[in-house]
Amino acid sequence: MRFKLNAAAYTREICPCDGQPVGNNGAAKVLQTTRIIEWLKQEEQLREKKVSANPKLSKAKQVHSGGKAWTVDAEQALVDYINDQRKQPRRCGNREVMDKLLEMKPDALGGMPANAKPEEALALKVKFNSWYQRFRKRNGFSIRRRTSVGQKLPKGHEGMAWATVMKLRETLSKRAGEIYARRHPPAPDESPIKGVDLTSEQLASVEAEVFEELGNMDQTQVQHEMPVETTLEKTGAKDARSSTGGEGELIFLSKFCVEARAS
Repeated sequence: MRFKLNAAAYTREICPCDGQPVGNNGAAKVLQTTRIIEWLKQEEQLREKKVSANPKLSKAKQVHSGGKAWTVDAEQALVDYINDQRKQPRRCGNREVMDKLLEMKPDALGGMPANAKPEEALALKVKFNSWYQRFRKRNGFSIRRRTSVGQKLPKGHEGMAWATVMKLRETLSKRAGEIYARRHPPAPDESPIKGVDLTSEQLASVEAEVFEELGNMDQTQVQHEMPVETTLEKTGAKDARSSTGGEGELIFLSKFCVEARAS
């Protein structure tokens, strides 16, 4: 019964990725069940049955059950962590807060078993959301949609870019030497000329063939960290900026093209 009620409540949770409710389909995928709509129709009846089965526990107490003062010792550290993240300014969403809370206090909200079943994970999520709402109110936080995004480049990007350019230059120079040696074979007692030894006129004579061998224009997409839409921010703040941490995978974008000129 508790799992059915938690599943019904989960459909109304706000997804941190887009700021929209999880919905019936989203809940069905996460919980791996096709009975979400059925449980939504029975939600009120299930809640009444739960109260009647626990006459000493009111509806209000059931909603907030598990929200005891066991988090008091971890709350200030959590507030400091959120403030530090926002100063950078890194996004700090509900999932990150829950992970940090469990890192600071593994038994918080009953804890998360190593191999948690879907119903156990959902029960923890429902408890967390109830506590999270009160936590935000106590500490002056609200969920905001980010107003701008700053993309930090990974460390060492300048050195890698320069190394890429130099490697390309070395490869093209070597190929130019091979083409020139094929067109102008050396004497039997001479070594083939190398690309680095070609004069500007000699390079110009093989330039067209070198670039013809590059083929069509190609490119590789640069991968970045993509911050989601929402973040915690102090209530009343004018904006909610967010930036990445420079941990994205560094992939350089290279483009080559051949320009046809009429002679």
